[in-house]
Amino acid sequence: MKLNFAIALSILLVILFIGTVGTFLLYVPALTVFTVASVLVGLGLMFALGLATGSRWRKSSRFTHRAIPIGRLPDDLSIVR
Repeated sequence: MKLNFAIALSILLVILFIGTVGTFLLYVPALTVFTVASVLVGLGLMFALGLATGSRWRKSSRFTHRAIPIGRLPDDLSIVR
């Protein structure tokens, strides 16, 4: 009984989703849809490139980039003289 209800509910939600997307594409010009899609693809590709570059930089970096305690700063970098 629960399985039949879940299947019926999922079919209803799929039909509702397809109808919503179809109505959106019917009332919104295609140029706007393609513009939004290309911007989203571009943002996704930039995010993926940033992840790939960041992980590659960590693997090749020799430094640990830890914070330097204030007492160990050289004299030429100190603010108060």
